[in-house]
Amino acid sequence: MVMPPVTVGQELEVTVEKVVATGQALCRHESFVLFVRGLVPGDRALVRVRRIYSGYALAELVQLLKASIERVASGCEKFGVCGGCQWLDLPEEHQPEILRRLAEDALHRVRRGTSFPILGPFSSQNRLAYRRRARFRWAAKSGLGFLARESHLVIHLDRCPILAPEIDGLLAPLNDALQGLDGLAEIEVVAGSGKTVLALRSSRRLEIQPEDLLKRLEPHGVSGIVLEDGTGGFTGKTNVLVLVPPFTYELPVGCFFQSNANLTGLLRDRVCEAVMPKGDAPDASPVGTAERILELHAGVGLFTLPLAERSPGQITAVERDGRTCRALVRNLRRHGLRAKVVNLPANQLERRGKTRPKPTTILVDPPRAGLEPRTRRLILRLAPKRLVYVSCDPATLARDLEIFQTVYEIVRVELFDLFPQTAHVEILAVLRLGKTRSQRRRTRSRHHGRHGGEAPTRRKS
Repeated sequence: MVMPPVTVGQELEVTVEKVVATGQALCRHESFVLFVRGLVPGDRALVRVRRIYSGYALAELVQLLKASIERVASGCEKFGVCGGCQWLDLPEEHQPEILRRLAEDALHRVRRGTSFPILGPFSSQNRLAYRRRARFRWAAKSGLGFLARESHLVIHLDRCPILAPEIDGLLAPLNDALQGLDGLAEIEVVAGSGKTVLALRSSRRLEIQPEDLLKRLEPHGVSGIVLEDGTGGFTGKTNVLVLVPPFTYELPVGCFFQSNANLTGLLRDRVCEAVMPKGDAPDASPVGTAERILELHAGVGLFTLPLAERSPGQITAVERDGRTCRALVRNLRRHGLRAKVVNLPANQLERRGKTRPKPTTILVDPPRAGLEPRTRRLILRLAPKRLVYVSCDPATLARDLEIFQTVYEIVRVELFDLFPQTAHVEILAVLRLGKTRSQRRRTRSRHHGRHGGEAPTRRKS
């Protein structure tokens, strides 16, 4: 066994080569890889080794010896300690290119022996004050805030430059109003169209009524509050309307929805164009062809509504969460649209006979952990002519694409900078069926039992 050239606690001088998908900086000592947070490419720093693994180590910043010429002032006094964002000290014009490099690195293994374009990343001009949905932690000593980097310590916030103004202006009064609430663990805030709602989550019953707290926070723009205790209790009922023109989406507080106020519409439109290409697109269906679309992890209908408008009655939208599913139905009715809505986990569709007639296109928007093994196998069995995959994690996307690539050709990949000032990137992958029926049969057989032991995933947050 070869011993690594570093030991735990050892301090080293290193120069940062690049930033990786986790937001960490990659450095080397005698060709041995170190990952450390809080640095940017070109920084020279003194770091301390914290933990050693096979082939790499994690380190922490001790002292910045020489700042990279790429560094800028962050403008936030909590930056570097708070885990809410990683790149406030990187010039905004450099961030999209770093995101592109991160995505290319993650997708490297699916690009071997094949070629497909990677477009973007698409960005918005406003790279601050964009986040209309946020989840905060609560601690009795520090109050409301985000977790510190690589820690469970709560960093108190009075302001945050990436939050939408409706949420940023609420931080201080919300912190004051929540003082003394024993058992409070988490606060989710969603800013909609002229309305801001809260969900308070606790380990036990909170000694307060939503109506009493609402009276204190109404002057600061709060119009609804939900309390969720650790026993499954649920007090209060409130939704928020989010406008992504031309559609208005009803969003129950606590249910997933894209948080970027500036770029969600572009993502939605690009996804819908991938699902239903226009007549002059290379992968468009012949005129008059009946499209049958199966959408998995549909949420409240971000993609369902415009697809149902383009192809009435041809969409089956699948969502496992009951509250989210009911909101999806209301959103369709609000706009006079029709789609078949199924409240089931995706991996139960075939057993319940919900995959007939066979879809011609499948759209998936899974949580960060990617698709469950049974869902991947279902897609391979159905073998739609087109597969459109929306992902918030390049690593799990690469894993799933490598499996689908045995049957599908990757037409293109598109990147979206939905989370400026962070290392997160949203990815749209468009795939086209590319093998014969006998080849697909052999592939399904090969993958049937290969990934069956993986645990089920949770919704992305």
